[in-house]
Amino acid sequence: AVAVAQRVAKTGSVAWVDSDVLFAAPPKGLLLTGAEDFAARSEFLPPAIVPENPAHIAYWRNVLSLFKVDINDVPWVDRLDGRPLQKMYFNSGVFVWRRASTFAAAYVAAFRTLYSARIGQRNGAFHFIDQVVLTPVVLREKLRWRHLNADEHFMLFQGF
Repeated sequence: AVAVAQRVAKTGSVAWVDSDVLFAAPPKGLLLTGAEDFAARSEFLPPAIVPENPAHIAYWRNVLSLFKVDINDVPWVDRLDGRPLQKMYFNSGVFVWRRASTFAAAYVAAFRTLYSARIGQRNGAFHFIDQVVLTPVVLREKLRWRHLNADEHFMLFQGF
């Protein structure tokens, strides 16, 4: 779908919005500035890496190695929601990319690479490939990115 959107869109940017997303206000956060190629919100659920918790580091090292990205090059993100800092790990429910960037082709290729690699965690947990590949794609392609704040993308999950 990303490849099709890239091909048929006539706009400068394309936004991916999952079918379970509800807009409660105009989605102004999805408008990229001239200094941005990509925007999304970091995810705090597994396999997020937070300080003092090594649970997902081995998984991310394996994933990132497929794309020649060092885990030390993954920036820490302050979600500004009272939760601890975390390594950049974008939610794939809402994101936007600049069509002139290398994002779409790199995303499709990265998805196929990670899918074929069949990387998992020892505890059998799985993580959505469409979400996990966003970080290595943004970093490897050197895309200028912006973290969406809670006003621009607020995620509700079971139990909230």
